[in-house]
Amino acid sequence: MGAGFCQQRLFTSQFMCAMRAGHPRIKDKLTLDQFQSESHLSVTTPGTGYESLEKALETQKVRRQIAMHVPSYLGVGTIVTETDYLVIVPGRYGRILASKGDLKLLPLPFSFPSYHVTQNWHERYTHDPAQQWLRSLIANTFRETQKARRS
Repeated sequence: MGAGFCQQRLFTSQFMCAMRAGHPRIKDKLTLDQFQSESHLSVTTPGTGYESLEKALETQKVRRQIAMHVPSYLGVGTIVTETDYLVIVPGRYGRILASKGDLKLLPLPFSFPSYHVTQNWHERYTHDPAQQWLRSLIANTFRETQKARRS
């Protein structure tokens, strides 16, 4: 981020592959061959870590057949539950989508490192009481979410 910026790690996550629960060809395990032969929904939102995912796919020579591009994750759940498309999603978001029962999440069939989600701010706001309160609220929200997932 450059000089003058502060950062706090909120959580570590990984990308997962989401598909509709009744997918006709993929059951409880996703192979690389299945991944490459299925049609995919691609989310092209800049700044979400998807660029690093695309680079990793290219480096590992993993191919996807992109059937549809969307500009954000909004609506991804609806599209995937109504099609046989696969979509790569951040793990936390995927768990939220899958909690309704009409989507399932499977690990990616290739290696991809986990990533960190952080909150960032300029150092001039480090001691601002309102900014401190907001950063604390955000950090505590993710801390509570982590505790709830463990229990």
